[in-house]
Amino acid sequence: MAQHPASALPAATATALTGALRLTGDGPDGWFTGPWHDTTLADGTCVMRRRTLLRTPGSASVWRRSTADTVLFFHTGTPAAVVTSGPGATDTTVLGADAAAGQVAQCTVPAGIWHALAPLAEESLLWSEASVPGDAEWQTAEPARLPDPVAPAADVRAPRASGTTAELLGMTAHVEGGYFRELYSSAGTVRTPVGTRLFANTIHYLLDSRSPVGHLHGNVSDITHFLHSGGPITYLMLAPDGRLEKQVLGWDADRGQVPVFTCPGGWWKTSFLPEGVSEGLISEIVTPGFDFADQRMATAQDLVHASPDDARRLAPYLSH
Repeated sequence: MAQHPASALPAATATALTGALRLTGDGPDGWFTGPWHDTTLADGTCVMRRRTLLRTPGSASVWRRSTADTVLFFHTGTPAAVVTSGPGATDTTVLGADAAAGQVAQCTVPAGIWHALAPLAEESLLWSEASVPGDAEWQTAEPARLPDPVAPAADVRAPRASGTTAELLGMTAHVEGGYFRELYSSAGTVRTPVGTRLFANTIHYLLDSRSPVGHLHGNVSDITHFLHSGGPITYLMLAPDGRLEKQVLGWDADRGQVPVFTCPGGWWKTSFLPEGVSEGLISEIVTPGFDFADQRMATAQDLVHASPDDARRLAPYLSH
């Protein structure tokens, strides 16, 4: 299984992922952008739009802002400074997978705030972004309007934090297995068949050698998964019609792995680390937003009812 450090994105890997994610070179100033994927309710409300982007060496940094919140998810390549410019203030957050160095793998730019990505090295950067709600309008600033975004200089004297990934990120044990931390919650809400819910919310989720299985469970809402580091992570998903599907979050596109995918609401889902993989850190965005009332842990009876042919294969991933 192909693995590489988060600070490097080999050209062959970038090329393979570009094809797998259907990225095209029609983005701003040399970016490769993927198609938008919408989460739309029965009444036509688009609660979230998301896409994946690749910034290649030599591409320009572009100031943009949106009428919606923009949630950024780091995948791989060089870390980048997310520089924001709001009323009377400029701020910088480093988007990357090295939590010990103070980087964050997920960050949110509020609606209406100008922001730009300034890579820390002249290397490729792969990330995803989600607009919440999904009916966003984008604006690009004229070059003279805002200063060039500048990445912060690395402080080689700064001590690295110590601890496990779960400790560094302040994560706690999840009822499904693994570890999680809540991060973003939208301000807006929407009516759904199961009640009023947020447009979207997000978590970090981690599987490691101490807790390598996310046990079989179901959710009402769609959940999109973004790989940040480690992996690959294997997912088995059982559709309402009894169809069993497999998806692997990883970097080896030639083997069908992808760094982002969506599990539809109403499906049973389990995730686990393959043998020899020590951990995998992801983010999840739930649309409409997650509520524990919408989650159910699967039982043996659920499996027999949903797919007798697959019940034995999925039984090891039950929580009880």
